[in-house]
Amino acid sequence: MTSESHPTPSRETAEIAGHTPGPWRQGSDRLQSPELPTEIYASNGYLVGRCNAGNSHGKKGLSEHRTAIKNARMMAATLELLAALQIAVRQNSHDMLMTGEELRQCEAAIARATGDQK
Repeated sequence: MTSESHPTPSRETAEIAGHTPGPWRQGSDRLQSPELPTEIYASNGYLVGRCNAGNSHGKKGLSEHRTAIKNARMMAATLELLAALQIAVRQNSHDMLMTGEELRQCEAAIARATGDQK
């Protein structure tokens, strides 16, 4: 855990899953030109993703750019969300607070994120 109480994905987890180690961060949260993508960077400075504004009809306006920023924010949080979900599943093996269906949903999401589909 970091000092902000966010789960921190470990380098070992990243190596096992085969993704760029985190944490990831959104490049900018401010509105820029809708023509420019919103980027997601790893802590080592590598570019790990881009969210472009625009819909399937080629429209690139302010609304689409705001959506791209929100998508980038969600993408940047995925490693922390995965780590938190893994902690919850491990904790559940001790206190059994999740229902069977909740646990199956969590395990399915973890498997999808890590590529460990069964």
